[in-house]
Amino acid sequence: MTDGAEQAVAALKAIRAATSGRDARDFLRTEDGRAGRWSVAAAGLFADFSKQNIPAGGFEALIRLADDAGVDEAIANLAAGHPVNVTEKRAASHMALRGGGLDTAGQAAAQAELTRALAFAEDLRAGKLKGATSKPLRNILHIGIGGSDLGPRLIVKALGQADSPVRARFLASPDPDAFDRCAAAFDPEETLVFIVSKSMGTAETKANAEAARAWLEAGLGTMDVSAHLAAASASPEKAAAFGVRADRVFEMWDWVGGRYSLWSAVSLTAMAVLGETAFRALLRGAAAMDEHFMSASLGQNMPVLMAVCAWWNRVIAGGQSQGVVPYATRLALVPAWLQQLSMESLGKRVGLKGDDMRGETGAVIWGAEGPNGQHAFFQLLHQGTTVVPVDIMAVRDGHGDQVRHRMMLANALGQAEALLTGRDLETAKAELVARGTDAGEAERLAPHLVMPGGRPTNFVMLDRLDPECVGALLALYEHAVFVQSVLFGINAFDQYGVELGKTLASALERELETGEIAVHDPSTAQLIARLGGKK
Repeated sequence: MTDGAEQAVAALKAIRAATSGRDARDFLRTEDGRAGRWSVAAAGLFADFSKQNIPAGGFEALIRLADDAGVDEAIANLAAGHPVNVTEKRAASHMALRGGGLDTAGQAAAQAELTRALAFAEDLRAGKLKGATSKPLRNILHIGIGGSDLGPRLIVKALGQADSPVRARFLASPDPDAFDRCAAAFDPEETLVFIVSKSMGTAETKANAEAARAWLEAGLGTMDVSAHLAAASASPEKAAAFGVRADRVFEMWDWVGGRYSLWSAVSLTAMAVLGETAFRALLRGAAAMDEHFMSASLGQNMPVLMAVCAWWNRVIAGGQSQGVVPYATRLALVPAWLQQLSMESLGKRVGLKGDDMRGETGAVIWGAEGPNGQHAFFQLLHQGTTVVPVDIMAVRDGHGDQVRHRMMLANALGQAEALLTGRDLETAKAELVARGTDAGEAERLAPHLVMPGGRPTNFVMLDRLDPECVGALLALYEHAVFVQSVLFGINAFDQYGVELGKTLASALERELETGEIAVHDPSTAQLIARLGGKK
């Protein structure tokens, strides 16, 4: 953190100290037009930030901080395809994948590959692609991990329809049980194995791909299994060596990180399940959020406001984590997807110049679908001693049974309001008495019903649960994470922290196979011995 940034943090902490003992309840009562001022509608979404425990002066100071930190310039550089990934000296042109941003070269490359992938997916949907036994390929076993799995899996969960002509299963873990469960659902004669790996060398993906090829060979006998293979990779020669035909290798680029790649052929599986019309609508929704991000002023910019709220809760309020709670079953994978997007991007301890950070960086992200969450972790959110900011998501226009949809909306709104307003001791006593509890028992029980309130939330409402709104939602979070990285002064686009554990795991795998155990710390040595390895 620079000296200037430290001064800004000190000023913001002073603003918080000046409003000590007050929270969003007070601010909503005393600040004229607060709810409307700190809410934004864009690209089919409506985001309400007014329940944050940030006074108007704090919001204004945060916007000045974003301005002083060069957020406008950073957005322009990101959109133009400049090398914002400073450690690896690369662009991060995920906007170009959906036709957004200003990187025309990236847009052209992405469009060409998108056209190829969508044509392939449409042939799958039409039953035109046949396997070795001339049966149509109507199943896809999608093999990838991290960004090669979470994004496409989320899209299929959120937008896939039961009557799709293509069925999909996703395989990330190398646990044999995971493979067996996927394989049991499919006939190898009717299955396409789609391998997503930039390097074609990721250990977990490679192990699963080899298992899948062996499964195909066992099911097809002496027949050529290449008709059952496809890949998305930046290493076409390695894909070819694995047996994937050249015309079935779709391109990945080093100017798009894995966790930002769901807009590309990485989501071939989603293209095949959803169809071209729906997938292009997903891209349009994301591009609409890109346009808002690039053109809106900082004070009315949805991703920027989301980012400064998260930054305040982490740095100024000292929060450690953030909950993410969608009130829609189809969005149940958003917390897991956002967990990778945010924690892999913001989980850094050094600044852009390799300097140790003198402050906090990204928060721990966690969450689950709303109704289940209410009967699990909401107890802590309402009455626990740890204050956890929460993003609550809901869908305005439902489909199907409107009674149950209203129930979902009422729960989303009710939980957000309860986290804000809480329940004081006198109210708890009065409610108990109104239920027929005698005065003495009400006195005894009332403290257990007290909820402090003043728990900060963002409320994000999608107009509809359709491809465009889902695309906008995911792009919103991509951009909010990027803006946080600018405020923290870190690189959002590398992930060196994942490497050491994987390197040690590779060495340990060889040691466990051969029994030739190297020197380890006493705890690890004990665990290896427990597995039957030599000391």
